[in-house]
Amino acid sequence: MRIVVVEDEMCIREGLVKLLERIDRSYIVVGQADNGKSGLELIKESKPDLVITDVQMPIMDGLEMLRCLQEKQPLPKVIILSAYSEFSYAQQAIKLGVSEYLIKPIIINELTQSLRSIEQQLAEESNKKGRRRSCVPWKRCLAEFNPDDCRLLRKLEIMCIKNFQWTSMEILF
Repeated sequence: MRIVVVEDEMCIREGLVKLLERIDRSYIVVGQADNGKSGLELIKESKPDLVITDVQMPIMDGLEMLRCLQEKQPLPKVIILSAYSEFSYAQQAIKLGVSEYLIKPIIINELTQSLRSIEQQLAEESNKKGRRRSCVPWKRCLAEFNPDDCRLLRKLEIMCIKNFQWTSMEILF
């Protein structure tokens, strides 16, 4: 799954990126931004499957970023992270079609559950659209190769995601 992380606090952003890779190696962070304005440009450019964003950020907040993005194209799946449990933020997020709203500090099990749920939604949407999937059964191949070959397969997988704009679901995990 291709992911963009938009978070103004560097330690949270970098920690989240590392955590995502630990949760599942198929999660590829295709970009990071420290405010909504840069996040907006990054999302338009990279077309991720998922955006994980903070609400309160300098220059442009996460909700405004999503509103601007929604005007131009359909939103990718979105997880909002917030230190605020205010109902008005959650209400605005729901109106924007946000998939998940998690309160900081992040509980790893909740994040993992949210990510798995979004993966399932993406798989179902992909099947409904009848999008073509790769014929490479990645996990079975990985079991048959030595570690050097696995690194080559991972590079090939990343190349497919970046160059062909395939989602992780389309690579047939």
